[in-house]
Amino acid sequence: DTELKRTLRRDLHTHLYEATRCDHPDRALLDEVLDRAKGRWLDGLGVTEHWDWEFGRRLVRLKEDLYPEDEFLLIPGREIEIGRSHVVEVLLPGRRLLRFLAHPGYGGSVHENGYGALDGVSGSEGANSMHTVIEQRATEIAREKHLIVLRNSDAHYLPDIGLYSSRLAWDSEAGRWWGYGA
Repeated sequence: DTELKRTLRRDLHTHLYEATRCDHPDRALLDEVLDRAKGRWLDGLGVTEHWDWEFGRRLVRLKEDLYPEDEFLLIPGREIEIGRSHVVEVLLPGRRLLRFLAHPGYGGSVHENGYGALDGVSGSEGANSMHTVIEQRATEIAREKHLIVLRNSDAHYLPDIGLYSSRLAWDSEAGRWWGYGA
């Protein structure tokens, strides 16, 4: 829990495999990702490939092996589809799973995109640099449903890492995540 005692600035939705097509991440890729993320003042980065946890896990293991003292948090995750909704799942410290709606409104109206229909969703993107999100309405609905409003890059290209980010922390007393788009 020590990593979650303060509010950290994170971009929780990126597609680094899609950005690089690198099956086996190496030091050069890791260094570029860390440099870009830290250059945007991020404390953490979610690696969220479509349907696949493994690329993010490999990148996390590589960072732990090469830079065990570096406090920057790489976060494994994945983006899945549930009906017409895209949901991102990230595994944060303490093995806490955070699930949030990705780019609501993409491929349909905000109402058709599954608000209120998904169990275990704690947040929703109110802004996303990759897709046109109906930001005002998405934010209103997220607040009505008591969801964290997040801003993430959804980076499919390395220069887009951190274009949007959110501040996020675990509230151990309430047993829930809290945060806001930065």
